[in-house]
Amino acid sequence: MRPDEFRRHAHALVDWMADYLRDVGTLPITPDVGPGEIRARLPAAPPLDAEPFEALFDDFRSIVVPGMTHWNHPGWFAYFPCNNSPPSILGEMLTATIGAQGMSWATSPAATCSAPPRDSSSRATSSTGGTRRPAAASAPACPTTSSGCRTR
Repeated sequence: MRPDEFRRHAHALVDWMADYLRDVGTLPITPDVGPGEIRARLPAAPPLDAEPFEALFDDFRSIVVPGMTHWNHPGWFAYFPCNNSPPSILGEMLTATIGAQGMSWATSPAATCSAPPRDSSSRATSSTGGTRRPAAASAPACPTTSSGCRTR
């Protein structure tokens, strides 16, 4: 995908995302689908040739979105994740763009809040100075969802 195509598609996605966040309260909170219904709407095999981005986006809107639980819905009170607010969505866009690999300090010091621990009683940092995370994929959330890194 060329940079100009990326820009055009990204603008379309961000427009959709903003509309979704605005209108999510009008959607059913949980999907009315049974096991296998979504899979049955997908092709049995991937296409032999590349499809236009618009076709993928249409499938996303018509197949994936109606089959999702809408965690941003104002009536959804089951769990409260931190990764679906508009600021965290923007943060995830940035970390995806730079390809942050936050599994350790050596792979991305900035993605692990790289301030070294000052004493052995610190539970927030590891012995290598990175922040402990439950999974590598959650490490980029450190700089994007926290208000800042602190050391004792």
